[in-house]
Amino acid sequence: MPLYPRHTIPGFIERTQKNLQAIRSQPDQMPHPVTQLVCSMLGLVVFPWANYEENSEESELLPATLAQQFAKKLKEQLSKSLKELEQQHGWPHWDFELDDASEKTTTLEVLVKHLRNAVSHYRVGFDSDSKDLYEVTITFQDKPWGKGKPINWRTTIRADELLTFCNKLAACTLKIAEDVLG
Repeated sequence: MPLYPRHTIPGFIERTQKNLQAIRSQPDQMPHPVTQLVCSMLGLVVFPWANYEENSEESELLPATLAQQFAKKLKEQLSKSLKELEQQHGWPHWDFELDDASEKTTTLEVLVKHLRNAVSHYRVGFDSDSKDLYEVTITFQDKPWGKGKPINWRTTIRADELLTFCNKLAACTLKIAEDVLG
């Protein structure tokens, strides 16, 4: 049974992870595992991280002091460097083919911002139709807001590494929720 209600960030993450695990545990019945992984990014990346600063506001579910603590710890996690996360914590490596000159992708926050935009606007590409996560490289692209603006950010990652990234990101959020909310 989940620890958190569905309408909270931790609750939605828990349910998304459980859905993804259930689907992956039945590979013979799962027709499109790579597609499911990218769809799961809505619950693991897009929804929880889209407006994390709004989490500092008081709600009917969370007093302002707890909401502010949650947002502060989330901001601390997001400010970590990608290099540190890779080298010291086993996070997967991202290959940046194009990186926004105005804001280099050196922190988790910048990466998540671009991933959120790429997934939200379906700037996602696949190099294969294989069902094997190890055989598919996924490309994510982002661009500045506005009609006719060119792509200014592009990264690739193998699908199995994307799964690792999503699970580590979810684990960070759930750990923060556990620390702050109990």
